[in-house]
Amino acid sequence: MDKLIAVLNSNFFVGIVTLAAGGVAFYLYVKQKKDFKKDAANIVLLEIQSAERILGQVGERVRSDTLPNKFTLPTESWSKYKYLFVRDFDRDEWDAITEFYNGCKLYDEAVSYNSSLFQKNEEQIRVNMLRTPAEYIREYIDGTVASDGQAEAERLEATFAKANKFQATYLSRIASLFYSPQKPLKDARTAFDIINKTISQNSIGLKLKKLAGLK
Repeated sequence: MDKLIAVLNSNFFVGIVTLAAGGVAFYLYVKQKKDFKKDAANIVLLEIQSAERILGQVGERVRSDTLPNKFTLPTESWSKYKYLFVRDFDRDEWDAITEFYNGCKLYDEAVSYNSSLFQKNEEQIRVNMLRTPAEYIREYIDGTVASDGQAEAERLEATFAKANKFQATYLSRIASLFYSPQKPLKDARTAFDIINKTISQNSIGLKLKKLAGLK
């Protein structure tokens, strides 16, 4: 028993235990780092595939002078994780991924700008829809509407009819009244044309799938 205690307390045994603990810690560190890179590859791959699907859906409308309110990259992870893949992609592949993300960013910026203009149009429409009928009602209240012998109820009914007619006419012409500048559409088309929409189907996609542990 004394000999066993002596062995357990020996520098040799303590060294073995320390080495073993260090080995376990190193193994866990390497495994954690590998799992992190695996998850990062999966995230980047999913972003690219999702963006490709969106681009496939909006292409026809972009070319027909309409810009759908769809973003290709709601999240962007390449700039966050690309340092993990410096040894996995050659220069051409690296540049292709970067250009893909940059192209999607430019496209999304055009969509965002176009959306902001659309919101301004909606705000102006709501203002006009409320302002003009309110002016008719105010004229009635101020007594500036000619009565022509009409009874009070008839004058009020005529005022509301006038307001309703304005709203109906205005609503029927909204499409032609929208302010729709061409710059966002042109910018979106330019970005759309330069994006490689099949990047996940070439060597880049294959490498990302392998790194992500996908078959």
